[in-house]
Amino acid sequence: MIQDLQYQLKELESLLQGISCENYSKKITPLDDGTVGAHVRHVVEFVSCLINQYEQGLINYDLRVRDSRIENERMVAILAIQNLTQQLDRPEKDLELVYSNFSNKQLSCASTYSRELLYNIEHCIHHKALIKVALHELGERSLVNNSFGVASSTLSYRNEA
Repeated sequence: MIQDLQYQLKELESLLQGISCENYSKKITPLDDGTVGAHVRHVVEFVSCLINQYEQGLINYDLRVRDSRIENERMVAILAIQNLTQQLDRPEKDLELVYSNFSNKQLSCASTYSRELLYNIEHCIHHKALIKVALHELGERSLVNNSFGVASSTLSYRNEA
Protein backbone atom coordinates (compact mmCIF):
# COMPACT_ATOMS: atom_id res chain seq x y z
CA MET A 1 0.00 0.00 0.00
CA ILE A 2 2.94 2.31 0.57
CA GLN A 3 3.83 2.01 -3.11
CA ASP A 4 0.22 2.60 -4.12
CA LEU A 5 0.03 5.87 -2.20
CA GLN A 6 3.45 6.87 -3.53
CA TYR A 7 2.14 6.21 -7.04
CA GLN A 8 -0.94 8.39 -6.45
CA LEU A 9 1.17 11.22 -5.07
CA LYS A 10 3.74 10.99 -7.88
CA GLU A 11 0.95 11.11 -10.46
CA LEU A 12 -0.34 14.25 -8.76
CA GLU A 13 3.17 15.71 -8.74
CA SER A 14 3.50 14.96 -12.46
CA LEU A 15 0.34 16.97 -13.13
CA LEU A 16 1.74 19.88 -11.13
CA GLN A 17 4.89 19.86 -13.23
CA GLY A 18 2.73 20.56 -16.30
CA ILE A 19 0.00 22.91 -15.11
CA SER A 20 0.54 26.67 -15.24
CA CYS A 21 0.68 28.67 -12.01
CA GLU A 22 -2.36 30.61 -13.22
CA ASN A 23 -4.48 27.50 -13.76
CA TYR A 24 -3.25 25.96 -10.50
CA SER A 25 -4.95 28.71 -8.51
CA LYS A 26 -7.83 29.62 -10.84
CA LYS A 27 -11.32 29.31 -9.30
CA ILE A 28 -13.56 26.72 -10.95
CA THR A 29 -17.27 27.57 -10.78
CA PRO A 30 -18.63 23.97 -11.02
CA LEU A 31 -16.39 23.08 -8.06
CA ASP A 32 -17.94 25.80 -5.89
CA ASP A 33 -15.04 28.12 -6.79
CA GLY A 34 -12.51 25.53 -5.64
CA THR A 35 -9.11 25.38 -7.29
CA VAL A 36 -6.73 22.64 -8.32
CA GLY A 37 -4.44 23.99 -5.62
CA ALA A 38 -7.12 23.69 -2.93
CA HIS A 39 -7.63 20.01 -3.75
CA VAL A 40 -3.89 19.38 -3.78
CA ARG A 41 -3.51 21.14 -0.44
CA HIS A 42 -6.27 19.02 1.06
CA VAL A 43 -4.63 15.76 -0.07
CA VAL A 44 -1.21 16.89 1.17
CA GLU A 45 -2.66 17.86 4.56
CA PHE A 46 -4.22 14.45 5.14
CA VAL A 47 -1.07 12.54 4.21
CA SER A 48 0.94 14.95 6.37
CA CYS A 49 -1.32 14.18 9.34
CA LEU A 50 -0.68 10.48 8.96
CA ILE A 51 3.08 10.97 8.73
CA ASN A 52 3.34 13.58 11.49
CA GLN A 53 1.08 11.77 13.95
CA TYR A 54 2.30 8.23 13.23
CA GLU A 55 4.87 8.13 16.07
CA GLN A 56 2.37 9.09 18.76
CA GLY A 57 -0.06 6.51 17.36
CA LEU A 58 -3.04 8.87 17.49
CA ILE A 59 -4.29 10.11 14.10
CA ASN A 60 -6.63 13.10 14.02
CA TYR A 61 -7.19 14.52 10.53
CA ASP A 62 -9.17 17.40 12.09
CA LEU A 63 -5.87 18.73 13.46
CA ARG A 64 -4.34 19.18 10.01
CA VAL A 65 -2.33 22.34 9.39
CA ARG A 66 -3.85 24.30 6.54
CA ASP A 67 -0.98 25.79 4.56
CA SER A 68 -2.21 28.30 2.00
CA ARG A 69 1.21 28.26 0.31
CA ILE A 70 0.52 24.69 -0.86
CA GLU A 71 -2.80 25.86 -2.27
CA ASN A 72 -1.43 28.94 -4.03
CA GLU A 73 2.18 28.11 -4.92
CA ARG A 74 2.60 25.17 -7.24
CA MET A 75 6.30 24.66 -6.45
CA VAL A 76 5.62 24.55 -2.71
CA ALA A 77 3.06 21.83 -3.38
CA ILE A 78 5.52 19.86 -5.53
CA LEU A 79 8.15 19.97 -2.79
CA ALA A 80 5.61 18.95 -0.15
CA ILE A 81 4.50 15.96 -2.23
CA GLN A 82 8.10 14.90 -2.87
CA ASN A 83 8.85 15.14 0.85
CA LEU A 84 5.80 13.09 1.86
CA THR A 85 6.45 10.43 -0.76
CA GLN A 86 9.87 9.81 0.77
CA GLN A 87 8.48 9.51 4.32
CA LEU A 88 5.77 6.90 3.73
CA ASP A 89 7.93 3.80 4.15
CA ARG A 90 7.20 2.92 7.79
CA PRO A 91 6.47 -0.33 9.59
CA GLU A 92 2.93 -1.51 10.18
CA LYS A 93 1.56 -0.54 13.57
CA ASP A 94 -1.70 -0.16 15.42
CA LEU A 95 -3.11 3.36 15.50
CA GLU A 96 -6.07 5.09 17.05
CA LEU A 97 -8.16 7.33 14.81
CA VAL A 98 -9.81 10.32 16.50
CA TYR A 99 -12.38 12.64 14.97
CA SER A 100 -15.05 15.11 16.01
CA ASN A 101 -18.61 14.52 14.89
CA PHE A 102 -21.13 17.24 14.01
CA SER A 103 -21.93 17.89 17.66
CA ASN A 104 -18.19 18.32 18.35
CA LYS A 105 -18.08 15.14 20.39
CA GLN A 106 -14.69 13.50 20.00
CA LEU A 107 -14.91 9.85 18.96
CA SER A 108 -12.21 7.28 18.31
CA CYS A 109 -11.74 3.87 16.75
CA ALA A 110 -8.93 1.40 16.28
CA SER A 111 -6.99 1.53 13.04
CA THR A 112 -3.63 0.53 11.58
CA TYR A 113 -1.02 2.19 9.42
CA SER A 114 -2.13 0.09 6.44
CA ARG A 115 -5.76 1.06 6.93
CA GLU A 116 -4.84 4.74 7.04
CA LEU A 117 -2.67 4.34 3.95
CA LEU A 118 -5.67 2.85 2.17
CA TYR A 119 -7.88 5.70 3.37
CA ASN A 120 -5.37 8.23 2.01
CA ILE A 121 -5.14 6.37 -1.32
CA GLU A 122 -8.93 6.53 -1.76
CA HIS A 123 -9.03 10.13 -0.52
CA CYS A 124 -6.32 11.11 -3.02
CA ILE A 125 -8.12 9.36 -5.91
CA HIS A 126 -11.36 11.15 -5.00
CA HIS A 127 -9.69 14.57 -5.10
CA LYS A 128 -7.83 13.69 -8.29
CA ALA A 129 -11.23 12.98 -9.89
CA LEU A 130 -12.36 16.47 -8.87
CA ILE A 131 -9.10 17.90 -10.20
CA LYS A 132 -9.83 16.18 -13.52
CA VAL A 133 -13.16 18.04 -13.65
CA ALA A 134 -11.27 21.28 -13.02
CA LEU A 135 -8.80 20.46 -15.80
CA HIS A 136 -11.69 19.86 -18.19
CA GLU A 137 -13.14 23.27 -17.28
CA LEU A 138 -9.72 24.87 -17.81
CA GLY A 139 -9.27 23.20 -21.20
CA GLU A 140 -6.28 21.31 -19.76
CA ARG A 141 -7.71 17.76 -19.75
CA SER A 142 -4.72 16.58 -21.84
CA LEU A 143 -2.44 17.05 -18.80
CA VAL A 144 -3.65 13.73 -17.34
CA ASN A 145 -4.45 10.27 -18.68
CA ASN A 146 -7.85 8.56 -18.55
CA SER A 147 -6.98 6.63 -15.37
CA PHE A 148 -6.20 9.80 -13.38
CA GLY A 149 -8.67 10.01 -10.51
CA VAL A 150 -10.12 6.55 -11.11
CA ALA A 151 -9.88 3.71 -8.57
CA SER A 152 -8.08 0.55 -9.67
CA SER A 153 -11.25 -1.52 -9.11
CA THR A 154 -13.15 0.80 -11.47
CA LEU A 155 -10.41 0.50 -14.08
CA SER A 156 -10.60 -3.30 -13.82
CA TYR A 157 -14.39 -3.22 -14.14
CA ARG A 158 -14.17 -1.00 -17.23
CA ASN A 159 -11.65 -3.34 -18.82
CA GLU A 160 -13.99 -6.32 -18.31
CA ALA A 161 -17.00 -4.54 -19.83
